[in-house]
Amino acid sequence: MLEQILTSTPKWVFVIFFVLLAYGWLQTKTRELNKVKVAMLPVIMILLSIGGVFSSFGAHPGPLVAWVAGFAGAVALNQVIQAPGGVRYDPATARFHVPGTWVPLMLMMAIYFAKYTVGVTTALHPDIAAGTPFAAGLSLLFGGVSGTFFARFLRIWAIREPAPVPHTDWNPAS
Repeated sequence: MLEQILTSTPKWVFVIFFVLLAYGWLQTKTRELNKVKVAMLPVIMILLSIGGVFSSFGAHPGPLVAWVAGFAGAVALNQVIQAPGGVRYDPATARFHVPGTWVPLMLMMAIYFAKYTVGVTTALHPDIAAGTPFAAGLSLLFGGVSGTFFARFLRIWAIREPAPVPHTDWNPAS
């Protein structure tokens, strides 16, 4: 069965896998990025993710609500986790110093394998793929992964601005 699935898979699907794998591997290395490169990965992954929901499940409210819930949940969770850490911004060069991490690679593979699972399930078990629990579960996953990419972007982007110094008129000596 696995052999049949793999041989029936179009070759371009494997090309995408290796491109994502290579790009994800680059994310494991510490990099210096400009503003465009910081924004590029989240934008691409959000488009792939929401595109995966529309192409797999259509523009039905259930999958879209699940995607938004996953997205919002991931962004909210990152407010607590505050990943990635160790990011620095150099205003002189307008570049971000971003430490390497395996998280983007894992997230890319999650989107890839979720999309692959949709394709295989649709081909082998269209009744399952058409079901609300399947669509909602995978849409939630797609949204969660996209939200994580977006939350990481927000965290990196926020480093550009120095934290405001609280102002107080209170003087303990007076």
